[in-house]
Amino acid sequence: MKALYFSVLFLIIGFSSARATAADGEPAETLQSPTGLEVPSTEKLGVIVDLQKNKPSSLSITAEKIEAKVNQVLRKGGIVPISPKNPEADGHVLIVRVQTIGSAFSINLEMGRYVFYRVANRSLEIFSSTWRRSNIGTSGNDSKYILDTVEEVMELFTNEFLKANGK
Repeated sequence: MKALYFSVLFLIIGFSSARATAADGEPAETLQSPTGLEVPSTEKLGVIVDLQKNKPSSLSITAEKIEAKVNQVLRKGGIVPISPKNPEADGHVLIVRVQTIGSAFSINLEMGRYVFYRVANRSLEIFSSTWRRSNIGTSGNDSKYILDTVEEVMELFTNEFLKANGK
């Protein structure tokens, strides 16, 4: 049992810091406590909003309403939401996914980006999530309650995003 404990502890400690690599391939500054939210600029951020609701649904919530709320909160924090296809997004994308089943709902936020890693002297990259938060609840079939919850979690994201980037 002690061996298992120490193995898990070693894995946790081993993954608790990230090493950044400069453009020329040389090791760059080592981040001691990366959050996965670090970006070169907080001025603009690619955003994808996805709504999945079961059919038929009595909820009047739409992806457009969710996107308007997401964009409002980001702008209030000084972040301009842009299309992830915009080159200024620089491969950094906030994915906001809202799912409803009956009166139950979940809100999932993910920060997606290209992640680089090395295997046998080869540099590889993949688009991956580097930060996630989720929230679940019941709405009583009230779309406004879901939108209010989206606003709350987006305010938490915005604060965490700005803090991770020294703002």
